[in-house]
Amino acid sequence: MVVTGCGSDSSGATGSKGASPEDTAKAVKAVADTSAKITTMSYTMSGRMPGVEHLALDGTQDLKAQTMEMTMKSAKAPGRQMVLRMVDGAVYVDAGQARAAGGKRWLKMDMKQLAKTTGQSANPFTAAGPSSQQQNPAAQAALLSRTKSVKKLGTETVNGTRTTHYQGTFDINALEAARLNEQQTKALEKFKAMKVSKITMDLWATSDHQLVKFRQQATTAQGPLDLTTTVKNINAPVHIQAPPADQTQYLAQASRS
Repeated sequence: MVVTGCGSDSSGATGSKGASPEDTAKAVKAVADTSAKITTMSYTMSGRMPGVEHLALDGTQDLKAQTMEMTMKSAKAPGRQMVLRMVDGAVYVDAGQARAAGGKRWLKMDMKQLAKTTGQSANPFTAAGPSSQQQNPAAQAALLSRTKSVKKLGTETVNGTRTTHYQGTFDINALEAARLNEQQTKALEKFKAMKVSKITMDLWATSDHQLVKFRQQATTAQGPLDLTTTVKNINAPVHIQAPPADQTQYLAQASRS
């Protein structure tokens, strides 16, 4: 599905006051540490991905329970959208009432079963594709915190919140040779899978090191990657449930019908 994006507003940018590299690195590390404590969040994502001209989605995620709901909007058909949920190791896609198979509009994919037959990851966050992987703020901030080139660009207001803007570009091979923790290694592997060699990453954070927005830019073997994610409702209650069983059909069954 080709989808179109809408970004968040940033305004009031002011220049950096010459923060030292050490202070900047410490500040980004503090953002990474604070982001690691995020258990739930809502977010908006927009931009471009390999194979997708324009991307726009809204999502809610429970990182601890590994549940997620995403709504993706279409560029070619205004008003049309696709809803995807991840619950209990399964991915559910809302096919829409017009495409309902036998009156059941939700298509289900059991990721463990899919892994046995196809060799794909049984982790629904991985199997759902890059758009479901790129909005983990802890992983993104952790990678940027390991970048020697990170710099403070100034202060900006993002959706009414005063933030500091940081940016860094890192080489995948150089980071791979560094001592990364498990979270950083997993984040790096996602970029390697897209055959990315260098990544430019921006993040905007509050004075108490809470991440508000981040952006990733890279060139992949399949085309440009440029995604901006705005985070909100951090650690607010999240209730994501599987669709009713009587409205759900396995994808394999729907394909045969």
